[in-house]
Amino acid sequence: MRRRLQEFLRNEIERRLAPLFAAQALPLGGTGRGLVFRLVDALGCLPVAEAGHQAAALDPPDRAALSRLGVRFGTESIYFEPLLRADAMRFRALLWAVRHGHPVPPLPSARRLAKPIEMDPELPPSFYAAIGLRVLDGLALRPDRLERLAAAARRLARGGPFSARAELAAIAGVQPSALRRLLGGIGYRAVIEAGEETFIARRRRQRDAGGNIRRRGPVGDGHPFAKLREMKLA
Repeated sequence: MRRRLQEFLRNEIERRLAPLFAAQALPLGGTGRGLVFRLVDALGCLPVAEAGHQAAALDPPDRAALSRLGVRFGTESIYFEPLLRADAMRFRALLWAVRHGHPVPPLPSARRLAKPIEMDPELPPSFYAAIGLRVLDGLALRPDRLERLAAAARRLARGGPFSARAELAAIAGVQPSALRRLLGGIGYRAVIEAGEETFIARRRRQRDAGGNIRRRGPVGDGHPFAKLREMKLA
């Protein structure tokens, strides 16, 4: 019975998180294998600030192979797009709950694209990361939505300082008052002149001695499900 349950669990994980296992099976070079290892540990989404140097060093064939599996290389996140579907997010929420001995938390409403995580003080940032969301300054949102916000902000920044416009808040799915937190999280700083608040890009982040971009955002919980491979039935 134990063996059958273990086999069922393994098959369910492989079926519902199929892109992760397909990526592991690719004949990639060392850099690609390292990036896939980290993506699997993080259940499919990593901040560019943590893994951008690996993505930049990928061989073009490896990058193309990962792209065909649905890996998206954004300016803010590297993530598996197929794992943003609601069924995949629900399954990752279940895995997180099993790992932490917690009742399965409800997923953030699809109508609310960004969720203030302080509204659920019992849930750590690792939960939102485990289901595929990015956490920036206390807000959790989908990485594809974050990429759209970052692209819109870059377009506005080319013309100089820009204001926190309603169109940006709509892209992120937040109230205008929360937008400044997201803009700060993706590299912009607020400047107030003549009573008006605008935003300008910060200097590019410095790299540490190992060539890695210094991290930003919450790191205290570690990778959301780094011990996925250790899951066993009691």
